[in-house]
Amino acid sequence: MSELSPPTLELLDIELNEITEWERLGVHINLGWKYEQVLRKVGHLGIDRCKLELFRIWITTGTNVTWRAIADALGKMDENTLAEKIRNKYEPVIDEPGNRTQPTVSVSERIQKDFDKLQFKFFKLLSQLKKALLRSGKTIYGTKKSYDYDTEDISVAFSNATNLDLDIADNNDMTPLMISVGSNKVALAHQLLESGANPNIAKKDGDTALHIACYYGHVKMVRQLLKFNADPCALKADGWTPLMVAIPSNHVKVIEILLKQGKVDPNMQNKNDGDNPLLIASWNNCTDIVQVLLSNGADPNITKHDGWTPLIAASLLGHLSIVEALFQKGAFINTQAKDGVTPIYVASQDGHAMVVRFLLEKGADFYLTKTDSETSITTSPLVIACQNGHSNVVELLLEKDIEQINTRNPESGATPLFIASYHGQAAVVKLLLMRGANPSIKDKNKQTPIDVTKDNLCKEILREAGAIETKQALPQRIISNAKNFTTRLVGNLRRRFIGSSN
Repeated sequence: MSELSPPTLELLDIELNEITEWERLGVHINLGWKYEQVLRKVGHLGIDRCKLELFRIWITTGTNVTWRAIADALGKMDENTLAEKIRNKYEPVIDEPGNRTQPTVSVSERIQKDFDKLQFKFFKLLSQLKKALLRSGKTIYGTKKSYDYDTEDISVAFSNATNLDLDIADNNDMTPLMISVGSNKVALAHQLLESGANPNIAKKDGDTALHIACYYGHVKMVRQLLKFNADPCALKADGWTPLMVAIPSNHVKVIEILLKQGKVDPNMQNKNDGDNPLLIASWNNCTDIVQVLLSNGADPNITKHDGWTPLIAASLLGHLSIVEALFQKGAFINTQAKDGVTPIYVASQDGHAMVVRFLLEKGADFYLTKTDSETSITTSPLVIACQNGHSNVVELLLEKDIEQINTRNPESGATPLFIASYHGQAAVVKLLLMRGANPSIKDKNKQTPIDVTKDNLCKEILREAGAIETKQALPQRIISNAKNFTTRLVGNLRRRFIGSSN
């Protein structure tokens, strides 16, 4: 069946005329999900994985097709292996109609490999259908457009139609070029660009064709778009450039092309929050991209509006290789953001011992503190590590200066042991006591670590170390014990009476 017969076109015209105008049919007939929507209205689902013969069977019967009919049709098309699989699988119901809830699409999912072979042949037949439409004087460009044409189709369309608007967007705000770029159809995109498609048209969210190509990492497409003057610095509504959107998925080659061919400034920042390529790469643990950016002039000390630098971001997430790379390129090791955090503070906070060790070896100032904006209480790397229970980090910090073990907070009077006890970090409490922490130092409320901890293991460890609860804490302890006793007594009485009544 190399040529479409006139009756086929006539049948299509009859069946589809109520659904869409011919020019819209021409647009939608070979268009991925849009095409499938049209076929679902006509063929009761699933025809997109069959060849045109199956399509003709569907529209001429008007009812469900039996599995035998499907197998016979495939046999006539020299698809004997697939036909035999269907006959074997559906032998008990071979003469019953194919269930509409399990149509040909479902069959294709079960016998995917063979149907995949059919797909190319089927779309080739559909291409013939569109050419037949063009020969009959129909335009394939309508008012609503989605595209998934091959290059030959586009060429035929351009030679048979006039006043083409290649930049009309579909209901998803996507132009033909954007759809071609997203599906990585390089030849088709080239045909569109050669014919005048605008590569810099943006969606409502600011996405351009280049943003889409960079997001998916389509290297050839990126090169092609830049060749046709796509703007490498175009901004989305959220302030992100094509370079930025390529980073989280670690598309290294795309980054290199944008920096060299597109001559993009690696220090270009998001106008909304100051986000920048190097910080995004550091945050996402894209070591290779960090190296590429630094090699192309990225500033290792560039800051966001909140004062965060790439080194702080990498330290927070424990990305040691990036921390090392940034330091080697001159990143300030004691840089402090507006909220007071430093690289060693955030690394201590999240327990990244290897990063903490590296920063300490390179001279990080572990006395710099972060001030809480609400309480005005300052917190050091040691204190935050104690609070979060990171014993390995606490050990590293104490090795640098054991004297800080009993340092009292200037605002609250709390020591590291006090903080660890309050937060129930028994392992840290034990470590601090072993290193010489004083369990009797009181805070400004005259309370000791054992007074404030609610963790029984912490209390046991503190008592073994000689800690004694203060008089101020005893009344509260007595009240607490009384409440516990009352609760247990009521529970026992309730169980006893309920038990006796039964």
